[in-house]
Amino acid sequence: MSKPVDADRIFSDLDGTQLSVGESRWCVRVYGVVDQASGRWVEIGLDGSRQSIVTIHVEQTKSAPAILRCLRSWLKNPGACTSVLIRLQPAA
Repeated sequence: MSKPVDADRIFSDLDGTQLSVGESRWCVRVYGVVDQASGRWVEIGLDGSRQSIVTIHVEQTKSAPAILRCLRSWLKNPGACTSVLIRLQPAA
């Protein structure tokens, strides 16, 4: 069984990360990381080609690179990553 990754480490490893998918680029802004018995909730703002705020639900053993892989998958195909539970886009 894998050890949980510290929530503060997830925050620091993700916040400010540059994320690219094809020609599109985003800066990852972490708004919060919350651990519960059911897993970890990570609220992330994506600032770039398409502005979005997403909440991701993952196991506490998932690392920052695993969360970034999920985000890339979701950005390529929003239906592909079931861990992304909420998508909000600011009004234009």
